[in-house]
Amino acid sequence: MTLYDIDQRLQTVLAAIESGDIPEEAAADTLEGVQIEFSQKVEDLACYIKERRAYAAAVKYEEDAMSARRRALEAHADRLTAYLSRTMLARGMEKHESPRCAIRHSKSEGVIVDCPVDELQDGLVTVKRTPSLTAIKAALKEGQPVRAHIETRKNICIK
Repeated sequence: MTLYDIDQRLQTVLAAIESGDIPEEAAADTLEGVQIEFSQKVEDLACYIKERRAYAAAVKYEEDAMSARRRALEAHADRLTAYLSRTMLARGMEKHESPRCAIRHSKSEGVIVDCPVDELQDGLVTVKRTPSLTAIKAALKEGQPVRAHIETRKNICIK
């Protein structure tokens, strides 16, 4: 039986007690039984949530480990690529072709900034603006006019 079903049953029992359909001597036992069932279901669901979070944490750990391995492999491939390029250029080789691979050097342009970013002119830099939620909350609590509001939430904590 789901938590929803038990809650509906609890509401039905309470309505029956209120209307007098359930005798007073049976009402307490019936209500207690449904409430115990409800409490047990809540506990079961909370434990299942904890299990899902633990499993998600284990997946994240493995994901992070795999990501670290991927970055290490990519860095190694980048170092080998730079080594291959330096070696080929040192010998005057612009390209190499074989049935297994084709290698060629091509020209490109890159920009290297020779000064700190704050010394560049305004049109040469980009700035990403994001709201500071902490500062906005403090301003609202001080009574400053800000086009924002504080929302009170109920958070559940499962341990």
